[in-house]
Amino acid sequence: MQVDWEFEHVLQGSLQGKHSPKTDVFPEGHSSTHLFSLINVKYYKYAIELNNSVSLNNLGNMYKTGTGVEQNYKKAKYYYKMAAKLNNSNSFYNLGYLYYNGYGVKESIKKAIKYFEKSANLNNTYGLN
Repeated sequence: MQVDWEFEHVLQGSLQGKHSPKTDVFPEGHSSTHLFSLINVKYYKYAIELNNSVSLNNLGNMYKTGTGVEQNYKKAKYYYKMAAKLNNSNSFYNLGYLYYNGYGVKESIKKAIKYFEKSANLNNTYGLN
């Protein structure tokens, strides 16, 4: 596999909101987890320069789960907050998740609910639950 193809695939998918590090299956039987490990975070950071909220949220997910990077909840929160500034409903939900569980932040049900409600107000199905 060539990195140029991988980067183009991830960038285009991210810009269209079609790819996430945990759910995709890519050609030749490679899972997205494997692919993202090969690609490196710098490609998502390039997509972030395009001010794409999906890329910001996905990079937050990578740091939250340790997919292709060392797990780091504080970095996850940073990227979720950047995506939230762009009104990304998934990032609001993910911020709520961090606060609800106390991952990288002081546990706060009040803040969790605030973020879940923001997500729900943007019709995010996770936030509506």
